[in-house]
Amino acid sequence: LVRGDDDRLSGPLQHPRHRLVGVRDAHGGVDDQHDRVRCLYGDLPPTAGAAYLSAYRGGERSIFEAAPAERRRIRSFSLGMVYQHASQGLNLGISAGGNVAERLLAANWRRVGDIRERAAHLLGRMEVPVTRMDDQPSHFSGGMQQRVQIAKALANGPLLVLLDEMT
Repeated sequence: LVRGDDDRLSGPLQHPRHRLVGVRDAHGGVDDQHDRVRCLYGDLPPTAGAAYLSAYRGGERSIFEAAPAERRRIRSFSLGMVYQHASQGLNLGISAGGNVAERLLAANWRRVGDIRERAAHLLGRMEVPVTRMDDQPSHFSGGMQQRVQIAKALANGPLLVLLDEMT
């Protein structure tokens, strides 16, 4: 959960297998929400508040207090991110499968066959034709780029996927 300066929490919605958390700022605008999500993912440094994740010190310490190496580990193993603009979350100059592979390599996957299999599985689940796995996302439609980005975000089986301004 994210706690703001006024100590109000965004509330979780319970589901038997999942927990959904909305991050919002009653006084802020879209840019504040965008920055808060990017701060949670580690793209921006926090300026105030705290964020807790069960995978980091049992949820007893804010991830904002983590050392840089710990933040990289949290990001690589526990978080996924889908940006509003796919160009922020994808390397458009490498293949769709390569984008998924980047996440897996960050999470210590090392066997090429396993990486390609996982990438093909996720891209297929996102309705990106596996025959396009070796194509660069720069040649895809915007919707297909977003689906590649979702596959990338889910690649490492994160505890939490952050969605930046998803509609």
